[in-house]
Order: sequence, then C-alpha cells, then structure tokens
Amino acid sequence: MLVESQHGRIQGYKVLTSKELPVFRFLPVVVRETMVPFCTFQIFREEKNVLICLGTIITVFYIIMDIILYTALQDTVLSVPQTVPGHAYSPFYPLTMKLIMTDPTSHYIIKPTTEIFNQVTGFSTVFFFVTANMISFSHVIIALIAGKFIASECIRDRRFGLILFEFRTWLDGLDGLVFRSRAKDYAYHSHRNSSGYYIDLLCDTVGGFALSIGALLYLFKYFDKKAVDVPMWTKNGTSGSTNGHTSVPSKKMIFWKVFCYGMLIGLSSKCWDTFVDQMEGLFEKPINDAALTALQTSTLHSWFTWCIILFWRLLQGQQLLQYLVVAVCIDKIWEFVNFVQYLGYIVIISVALASYAYVQYVKFLLHL
Repeated sequence: MLVESQHGRIQGYKVLTSKELPVFRFLPVVVRETMVPFCTFQIFREEKNVLICLGTIITVFYIIMDIILYTALQDTVLSVPQTVPGHAYSPFYPLTMKLIMTDPTSHYIIKPTTEIFNQVTGFSTVFFFVTANMISFSHVIIALIAGKFIASECIRDRRFGLILFEFRTWLDGLDGLVFRSRAKDYAYHSHRNSSGYYIDLLCDTVGGFALSIGALLYLFKYFDKKAVDVPMWTKNGTSGSTNGHTSVPSKKMIFWKVFCYGMLIGLSSKCWDTFVDQMEGLFEKPINDAALTALQTSTLHSWFTWCIILFWRLLQGQQLLQYLVVAVCIDKIWEFVNFVQYLGYIVIISVALASYAYVQYVKFLLHL
C-alpha cells in the first residue's frame, strides 16, 4: 500500500497485514493467514520455495509432454519411413526409437531449442567451417570450467557452474544437429559406424567426469571444514560418534560413493544405448508379412512397451547427470549419493533384465 503525507506526497510503501486488508476481515483466521503470503509474494523470497516452485513447473511440463508423446506414438508406425515436415520443428514428429527413449530434458528442452536456434540463425549452413567435432571439443572445455565452479564452497559459484554445465549439455545437442543437418539425415538416429559417434561419446564421458569431480572436490572441502571440530577423523570408512562427537566420513568413503554414482551413469548409458539399438531392430525394421506387421505395431503401442520406454527415459545416463545437477543446486550432494549408491544399481539392473526378457519375447513373437 502507498503511504502519503498530509500534502498528498508519497512517502513510501507499507506491507498490509491480514487484519488491515478490508477484504480479509470477513474471512476465517486460517484462510487469511494462508492467503496473505501468496498475495504479497513473500513465499518467493526464500530460495527453497523458488526451487520447489521451479521444480514443480518443470515436472508438470515433462508429464504433460510425455502424455502428448504417448498419444503421438499411438498414431505412429516406426517401420514406415516418415517424411520430414517442412514447417517448424516438432518434438513429436518424425519419431524414432532413439528419440522416444531420450531423456525428457534433452527431448523437450535441449533438442527443440537447438533446432529453433539453427532455423533462426542458419548455423549449420552459415558457419560451415564449424564442424560437429569442434563443437564437441568446445563443450569439453566448458565442462571442465563448470567443474571448477562446482567444486567451490560458495553455493552461488556452484550454481553458476551448473549453468555452464547446462550450456555444455546444450552444445552437446547442437553438435548432433549440425552432423545430421550436413549429412541430410534429419531423423534422430545414432550413427555408430562414424568417428563422430565415438568422439561425441568420449566428450560426453569427460563432461560427466568433470561434473562428478567437481562434486567430489566440494565434498572434500566441506568435510575437511567439518573435521576441524571433530577429535577423530574416521579412517575405516565408517561413520558414527566418538566421545559424544559426531565423526565425519573419510576421503576414501567420499570418493567411493561418488565413484559408485559415476559408474552407475556409465552402466546406465551402456545399457540404454544397447536397448535403443535392439528396440530399433524390433520396431523400425520392416516385416514382409501383413499379420506380423500388424502385431509389430500393436506391440509398439502397448502399455508394457511404453513402460519400458519410460523407465529408460528416466534412467538414461544424461538424465542421471541431471539428477546430480539438481542435488548440487539444492545443496544435497552427500545425501543424494548416499541414497542412490546401491539402490541405483538395483533399479538399473532390474530394468535391464526386464528389458532383455521383453526384447527376447518380442523377437520370438515377430519371428525375428
């Protein structure tokens, strides 16, 4: 509310309480006290509330887009070649098995923004001297710089490092777009026989390594500071209390937990790439039999197939990196790596075994 002097001049602002707002006088006390923070936007003054709100919006966005994707998949036959649309880019056409199994962040944010960027600027044609491999090497440098910031003890520096890392992820999407555009292959596939595939794989590995090392160095610094007030530094890899003082984890334990998560990302990436290749063989391969083609299509549209796809979208290596990004952003790295250290392996191995059994069953069903 504006506060005026006797001469009508504005002296400043005053935040009204629920009792001073006339409209609230007729509401119950509980309702008044609940609505006022939202009306005055005080709920957004805390970083925690802002992060929760942002996370909720992104999650709801991903769910809505996945529902649209599932609907689009029901009208798609992957074994029939799809034409490239002449209009603006759509994340739902043309669909390929690799695109369907891609993590939501890459599918709904990274890929569309790189496509729009290329359409607006003509990057792949105007900057013809910039190769896809050059972009890959450049995002390695950015990842190393991001890792340096993530290792900082200042939360703002770590979050700035995350912005750099997300820009690295965006460049990772751009290098694939440049390659496909110049190869005149607009469908989203992996070119496993090309050198660019292995260069991109190497650069992605270094990028994930930089993020993990940054988180590891930060944890070293964090627990080194904690150890100053603790009489006994735990060396045997256990944590507990000594003489009433809480012990801190050893560097060996910290390294082991972060290392386990890094290996989990590698295992997930390898399994995902393997099953993308196998699912392409199941559903993108034309079959010269009308009955088997109909069975192939109905199997693709089944709920069980969608569940397998959805699990790998949420467990892909790139998505696991995004989970670590969230943990760094909310300053819960240690809690996160503790939680997923062994549970993550159980989930990944279980989904991999279920996917393997499913692939074998569909092969038998389609006589492949």
